Amino acid sequence: MFKYEVRNQLIAIDELDTSIFSEMIDKMTLKNNKIILFHHGKKYKYFCTNCKTWHDCHHVKLKTKLKCENCNKTFEVICKRNVIRTCADFITYLQTDKENNMIIRSFFFKKKFNKEKMDFDINCFEIGRYNYDVDVGIVRYSYTSHYVVYFENEQYLEKWKKPSDSYEGVIEYINVYKKDINKIIRKRSDLKYSQLKKAIKYFDIVDYMNLYKRYNELELLFKFNCTNYIKSIAKSHIYNENFLLLLETNKKYIRYIVKYNLSAKEFEKMFELEIFDVEKVRMAAKYNVCKKDFVDSKININKLIMYLHQQKQQCNMYNDYLGLCNYLGVDMKKTKNMFPNNLKQAHDELSISKSNIDNKKYEKGFIENYMKNIKYMYCDKKYIVYPVENPHELIIESINNKNCVKSYIPKVDRGDCEIFLMREINKIDKSLVTIEIIDNELNQVKAFDNGKINQSEKKFIIHWCKKKNLEYRECADVKYD
Repeated sequence: MFKYEVRNQLIAIDELDTSIFSEMIDKMTLKNNKIILFHHGKKYKYFCTNCKTWHDCHHVKLKTKLKCENCNKTFEVICKRNVIRTCADFITYLQTDKENNMIIRSFFFKKKFNKEKMDFDINCFEIGRYNYDVDVGIVRYSYTSHYVVYFENEQYLEKWKKPSDSYEGVIEYINVYKKDINKIIRKRSDLKYSQLKKAIKYFDIVDYMNLYKRYNELELLFKFNCTNYIKSIAKSHIYNENFLLLLETNKKYIRYIVKYNLSAKEFEKMFELEIFDVEKVRMAAKYNVCKKDFVDSKININKLIMYLHQQKQQCNMYNDYLGLCNYLGVDMKKTKNMFPNNLKQAHDELSISKSNIDNKKYEKGFIENYMKNIKYMYCDKKYIVYPVENPHELIIESINNKNCVKSYIPKVDRGDCEIFLMREINKIDKSLVTIEIIDNELNQVKAFDNGKINQSEKKFIIHWCKKKNLEYRECADVKYD
């Protein structure tokens, strides 16, 4: 049969009454329901969006949880002005055709709260049909922009077409409608032992069926309820291929997965490090210990795992620390250097030392820029802002304020930009806000971890710009307290 004939068969399939999904949609969106609080004077009442009932009540704090008297469900309390988030997701429906081919139909729904009706409006429509056995599909005509596909336009809902590259990865075959799934499994002998009914809880159904064809060991994972491993391989295609291949070639390890409910990463570490102490295996997976990083060293892997667990730090930080020690010529024969009491502190101190050595060539340019920008220093009763004086200040700022400003050292040296540090007067040594100026114009304003500045900080920056004839622009997000 030609592909165009298969597509015509898919187009000819009868439309499905989407009301059969109503109960399923309600379950999927249950957590999105709210308790809406109303009051007139001192009289209070609330409306539960789940059971659509009104109840008298006493004053309740907003953003707290309240159990509805009617449906006994607990939801967040909001006021009538708050917006309830619109829910949108896929639903997958399975059926077979006359040749017993698996037909996978994909639906998309949006559930939006209507304040006038005090009820949810649900829009659910079919967006794709896929003959799994023949590997041919069709999709609704839709509006596509920059590989984002929009299906909402009702004028397209009567038309079908062959999917283009824009649809790659757009449709997800998840949230399978379970009512008829047993009937389909009985019809198809290749799905008899597939554990499909359990798999749809974790996997895109097309991904799972493709994997099951190649790795029958999946059946054992479900049979012995190895949920941690299943969740791991369901996360991504890379996990699917790598960890299932690892499982297939090392079947003797399956008993450990079954007995201890190991995740895929824990299983990988057990195999790689040849450690069978389950607690240490879990630690190795948590702190990402890789044997290949220590092939040429005499470090005891068991000791390293326990050390990282005690320090609560990832192995990549320890590797970075060893690299810094090698660069700076630290004596690693001493235990205090090989396993410092505070790994993060020792790492940061060596990192600063290395940066200071690397950035010594920039000191002259920084001093010139500092002398040029000292006129822009400004303070009030609460805050002070001043230009950076040397590369070391940017390195410290980058560490303390968790940003990438140390990478700006060459730019500041060349005069491409100016960096200013804003502090509280009473906490002059504590990083607060990092500011970038380009051509006398505010370019970037970042709080801790590239976060938002507050209203008080913004007000000070505006005054500073006015006083020092700097051009202020809304370049920073502001958090509203």
